Amino acid sequence: MKNLIIINGAAGVGKTTVSMHLREILPKNVMLDGDWCWFSNPYIVNDETKKMWERNLSFLLNSFIACSEFDNIIAPICTRRESMIQELVNSLDMTNTVAHQFVLHCSKPIRKKRVDGDQSMRKRGANIYDSEWETVFDNMPAQKIDTTNLTAKQVAEIIASKIDS
Repeated sequence: MKNLIIINGAAGVGKTTVSMHLREILPKNVMLDGDWCWFSNPYIVNDETKKMWERNLSFLLNSFIACSEFDNIIAPICTRRESMIQELVNSLDMTNTVAHQFVLHCSKPIRKKRVDGDQSMRKRGANIYDSEWETVFDNMPAQKIDTTNLTAKQVAEIIASKIDS
């Protein structure tokens, strides 16, 4: 059985860094950072670019799922819409694959400090400090992990333990 590990959350909560640590823990894995499917300059968010992002993610995730070399597909993404995640999962051939969805969050001061320290996030056009980012993930049907007082490696270990169980 393969694992599709979707790690969602606002900018600065640690999705990419945690995913890099998961790569060191989980066997036979591949990581597809959702940002790589939309790494544009300028960073434009509209219906057309959202659909492009969804198509890119779907194609690449399906390719990784189909490849016999990978048992664990790690996908850090950032979307405010649960429906977008469900549409993505529905577009995948999930035969012999289990989806595990996690939402990372942290305190607002820690998130601001992390975002301010990340050059790539400061170049984005979206308002990443919007107060909606603080609560938009609360009702998503995912396992929630507060990263405020944890290292990225500790969060990765927590995720790995939940996948193994």
